Amino acid sequence: MMLRLYFNILFLLSILSCSPTELVHIFPPQKVDSDNLGTVSGQVTDISNNAPLDGSIVTLSSGNYTFSSVSGLFTITKVPPGVWNLTVSLPNYTSFITDIIVLARQTNLISPALCLTDTTIQICTYNLKDLLAIETYGYLAQWVSNFLPDILVFQEIQPSDILLLNQALSNAGQFYASTKISSLSGYPDDYLAVWSKWPVSQISNIYYPSYTDPVTTNIMSLNGLRPVLKFTIVLPGNHPVWFYVAHLKAEDSFPSSIQKRCAQAKIISDTINACHDVFVDQVIVLGDMNTALSADFEPGKTLDILCLRDDNPSNTSNDFIPMNYTYLPPDTWTIEGYASILDHIILSPSLLPNYISNSVKVQIPIPNPSDHYPVSLTIGY
Repeated sequence: MMLRLYFNILFLLSILSCSPTELVHIFPPQKVDSDNLGTVSGQVTDISNNAPLDGSIVTLSSGNYTFSSVSGLFTITKVPPGVWNLTVSLPNYTSFITDIIVLARQTNLISPALCLTDTTIQICTYNLKDLLAIETYGYLAQWVSNFLPDILVFQEIQPSDILLLNQALSNAGQFYASTKISSLSGYPDDYLAVWSKWPVSQISNIYYPSYTDPVTTNIMSLNGLRPVLKFTIVLPGNHPVWFYVAHLKAEDSFPSSIQKRCAQAKIISDTINACHDVFVDQVIVLGDMNTALSADFEPGKTLDILCLRDDNPSNTSNDFIPMNYTYLPPDTWTIEGYASILDHIILSPSLLPNYISNSVKVQIPIPNPSDHYPVSLTIGY
C-alpha cells in the first residue's frame, strides 16, 4: 500500500515538472469523429419585405460561425451534435436568437427573419363589402401596393376570397407572413380576417348567442350576429399586441339595433377587462362598429362602452382612445354616401404612447373595391 502511494506521488511530481508541450503528450486531446458532425443552413431575410440580408453574422454557442451571402444564404459545417444557441446579428437590426438541435450527419434548416431596431407599423381596418366583383381583388392589391400596410384586418370577407386575394397581392409583389380568418361567421355569411407581416397567434372567436343585461336581467338574442376575432401579434422588439376585430350589428328599422351593438360592445369590454391589465397589455380594438346613429356616440352607448368609459365614468385612467373619431375632423366619414363614422381604431392607454403623431387617416382608394373607406394609423417602437 505504501509502495503504491509512493509511485503515485512520483507520478504527480513528474507532471508538475513538465512543460505545457510535454503535458499535451501525457493527456492528448480527444479527437472528434468528423462523420458524426452536423450542419446548420438557412437564409437571413428582412421580416418586413422578405428581402435577403447580406453580411449577417451567424454564430453558434458551440463556437462555429459564418456570414450570410448577398442572397442571405449561410451554411455552418462541422457542428458537434447537441443543443446550441444560435444568434444572427446585423447592424441596425434586432438580433435573432433561438436554440437549435444539431444531429450527427444531418442538416438543420432555419430561416432567421430580422427587423429594424427602430420600427414603425402601419395598421389598417377595412370593410370589403363582400368583394362582390372579381376585379375588386386587383383594386385592393393595387391599393395595398401604394399604401404598404403591415397589418390589415378585414370585415365582410369569405373563405373563398383568401386564395384570390393572396394571388392578387402576389401579382402586385406584396407578401404577408400570416393570413388568418375567423372560424365563425355571422349573417349573411360574413367572416373576419387578418393579413400580417408577423405571425398571428392565440386566435379565438368571441361569440355569445345571447346577452343578459346585468341591471335589468333581460335576455337579448344575439343569434346570427358576427363574432369578434381575437388574436396576438408579437411586433418587432418583442412587443405583444392583442387585437380585437369586430363588425357590430348594422343599423336597421328595428329599435333593437343600437341595443344589440351596445350588448356586443359590452361583451368586448368585459373580455378585455377580464383578460388584460390595460395599463400594461397593449390592446387595439378595430373594425366596422356600425355606429350610424348619434345615439351610438352618447355617454354609456356603443363607442363609450368600446372605450371602457362606462365601467367607472369618474376614473378615466383606463379609458381607451377612439383614434379617428378623436383626432380627425368630425366630418371625416368612413363610408361612401353616408354622413357616418362607422369604422374605428381604438387604442388602450398602454398603446397610445406608441402612436405616431398625425398618422391616423381615412383613405379613399381609387378605384375603391368597397363602399367603406379604410382607416389606418401607425405605431412605433
